[in-house]
Formats: sequence, C-alpha cells, structure tokens
Amino acid sequence: MRDGDRPGLPRRGGCPGPPPPRGDGPLQLRRCKLVLASASPRRRELLAEMGYRFEVVPPEVDEAADPALPPERQAEAIAERKAEAVAPRVGAAMVLAADTLVACEGRVLGKAADERQARDFLRLLTSHRHAVITGLCVLDTVTGQRQVAHDLTWVTMRPMSEGELDAYIAGCGWRDKAGAYAIQEGGDRFIARLEGSESNVVGLPVELVARLVPRSFKEHLRKLHLDTVARHREMILTEDDLGGEEVLRRSFARPDAPLEVEIGPGKDDFVLRAARASPDANFLAIECNRERVDSLCRKLKRAGVGNVRVFFGDARAAIARLLPPGGARAVYIHFPDPWPKRRHARHRLIQPAVAAQLAERLAPGGMLNVVTDARPYAEQALECLDATPGLANRLGRGRWANELPGYHQSVYEKKRRAAGAVIYYLLFAKEQTEATARDPGAMQTPPSSSSSSSSSSPSNLQPRKAHRLDDADDDEEQEEDDDHEHERRGTGLSPGRGAAPQAGGQRCS
Repeated sequence: MRDGDRPGLPRRGGCPGPPPPRGDGPLQLRRCKLVLASASPRRRELLAEMGYRFEVVPPEVDEAADPALPPERQAEAIAERKAEAVAPRVGAAMVLAADTLVACEGRVLGKAADERQARDFLRLLTSHRHAVITGLCVLDTVTGQRQVAHDLTWVTMRPMSEGELDAYIAGCGWRDKAGAYAIQEGGDRFIARLEGSESNVVGLPVELVARLVPRSFKEHLRKLHLDTVARHREMILTEDDLGGEEVLRRSFARPDAPLEVEIGPGKDDFVLRAARASPDANFLAIECNRERVDSLCRKLKRAGVGNVRVFFGDARAAIARLLPPGGARAVYIHFPDPWPKRRHARHRLIQPAVAAQLAERLAPGGMLNVVTDARPYAEQALECLDATPGLANRLGRGRWANELPGYHQSVYEKKRRAAGAVIYYLLFAKEQTEATARDPGAMQTPPSSSSSSSSSSPSNLQPRKAHRLDDADDDEEQEEDDDHEHERRGTGLSPGRGAAPQAGGQRCS
C-alpha cells in the first residue's frame, strides 16, 4: 500500500492542514505551569521561540506503537503515552507531548537503531516522497482533560550519492531522528520540496501548537504582557503609545537632551552603563521580549537610572513611528538575530527601507554602529548601509573592523570570541553637509585624519590595511554561521567611541 493510499494520509494530490483535534473540548484557562514532555532540544527551541515559559520533563516510555494503527494514530498514541507518563511527576500543570515519525511506501520509520538501518532509511526516503507526521497531546493534570491532534508534511528529497551518504552517516546527524535525518542539522541540503509545516519536520508543528496550547495560555500571556507594562509604566512605551514624534520627547524629564538608541538590548547592560556615563543624554532601548523588558526595567530601577525609556514592541514600528527625524545622535544595533539560512535573510532587520529610515532619524554627524558575529549578515548589512544615501562609512566604503579595543564586550561576545568567532563592527555616520548628501560618491572615501590622532571623533576611526578573504575563509565562515542558534542575542558596545579599530579592518569582497 502506498503512503498516499493509507488511511488518514492525504492523497498525493494535496496536503491539507491538520484535522480538528480530538479530546475533551477546549481546555479551561488556569494559572498553572506549562511542561514540555520531551528531551528534544529542537522542540525546546521551537516552543521557546513562540514566547512560552515552560519546564522540561523528559518522559520515560516505550515508544513502540501498534502497527495495526494508521501512522497518524501511532504518533498521537505515543504522544498521549508521553503526556500520561509525565503528568504524575509535575503536579498542577498543562503537559505538552509530541512524537514524530516518518511514513514511506507502506512503512512507518522511527529512529534508526544503527548506521546500517540509517543507510536503509535514507536510501528509501531519497528515492520516494514521504510523509513526516507529528502527534501532539496537551493534557491538564488537574482535570484530566486533553486535546490530541497531528500534523503532516510531505517531503521530497533529492538523491544522495554514496559519498554524500557516507559523509552524512559519519556526521551522526541521523542519531535520535525519525527517518534518520534532520533538516536542522544538515539534512536540509538534501530537501527538494516541502509541502506543509517546516517546523513539523523539525519535530514540533508550531502552527498546531498555537491552536491547542493558547486555548489555555493565550489570555495568560496577554495578562503577563499587561502586568509587565503596568509594573514599569513610568519607563515603558508600547505600540499603543505610537501617536506621534512628540510622545518620546515628552516621556523624558529633559525632553531636549540628546537621544541615543539601542535596538535589541537583550540580556546585556550596555544601555544601563551608557546612561550612567552620560546623565545629560536620554536613552531609548527597543526590545520585543517580555522577560528581557522586565529584567532591564528592574535593573534600571535598582540602579536609580531615570534617563532611559524602554519601547516594548517591534523595532520597525519604533523606528518608523516613534523616533523623530534628525533626533538621534547615535543608534546601536548589537548582535541582531542573524537569520542564518539564505531563505530567511529577508527577515533580517538591516534592509534598505529600515536603513533609509535610520539615516533619516539620525542627527547630522550622528552614529550608526552595527555589530555581528555572522559574516553573511555583516556582508549584507555593509552593502545595504554603504548604498544608503546620507550615511558615510567611517572606515571607508566597503570596510569593517574586527577589533575595537576599549569597547564594552557582553558575556555573549566573550563566549563567541573564546570559541574563535570573528566579530564584525560596521561603523557609519550621518553626513553633515548638504554637498555630501547630494553626492553619494563622496561617501566612498572616509574622512581624512592623522593616524596618530587620539581624538574620539568617529571621523578619526581608521582601519588597518584591508585584505581580501580567500574562498576557503568564506566557506569556513559560512559553515560557522549556519550553526548559529536562531534566537535574539542582545549585547552591545560601550559608549566609549574614540578607540580606533585594530587587527585588520576588512574589505568586503
């Protein structure tokens, strides 16, 4: 029997969405914890990216299923078994459990037992279109109510040569994976086509989770959002406050003081240090993560810092509707989400439209600093900012720096440096004269200065002799960037802006 003809699986002509969940009806909203019954780091990452706070309790169950059941029912049954195994150990909670399997040519494939079986699985899957099925169970441990559902994604893989198969098996990417492959660990290069949810293939269909879990938690998350805003109302601005350019000025005790902006402070204390060092200036931190907003506001209150406001929301909305034109003397973007996969690059913050808005919001001579450890992002951002009218590269067109002695380093940056990562500093400034603003060609040469100058002016930042990176370096950097976790990583530069870049200012080839 072919997969498309098995009971419960869609025929090859289409891939409908998940069927309605089975169970006891909508679960009631209660203030209780959410528990993920899974040892999978991929599921943990996906659930965290959805904004949930949760505990992880791995289940200890037999994952063998009744072969007489259709594949989707097998996945659901194992998910229920996992939820039931964890429920007695967690007290009052909502338990979310999942199980993923692969169905191909009448066979249900779980996790490969050894390399030989992994080879057999991959030879089968690369020669036939197959279905990846994830069963979900959400169980209320107090009432016993549950919701059970599944999602299905059709996957078509390209053929693998024996050399590619040997290399993939040697890399151990097949271990502990249904069907012996994972698109998040190198398997995506063998995928020719996906029909359905990509996160379902990773192991947790976020679209289906959003249908099931928010029945209990959506209102609770909204309440947490409102509680955070109410707790720190004197220093928080939200999208509800986007009523004009004067809103931000009026929120400060000194409306006419110079303004500096950090986008994505994350867990770092850059803006706190900067505000302490420059009490005569106003600072705006833009952050969309509730926990990080709450943590930053608590730090500011404990430190008694009153010249910082925190925008709780999307950075693009704040740039477009909160920052006044010509009102910022500096904007810092530190380690933004790199979106390392090429197909996700359009989600990166630094895009032509945003770059143009940032240039408009900077005061003449105002600085724009972007710091990242992802080379593809550095290359894209450098090309984008170099092409933005009104912005001048303080290091020279097409250049970045890899060292800025004296600048603040976050915990994240220190860890990345210790791991051998290269840091890219992109340093730009708003042009100060109308002549250069009308002549983009004037931006190609950095402002001249003496190499021995100790001035702290951004115009005196000079790279050392640039050199091109060879193809081997490009490949190595690309492999490193592909390994990035897909998460926001706030960190920053210190307000000390006079240090000259060292050890190889680079030219983007």
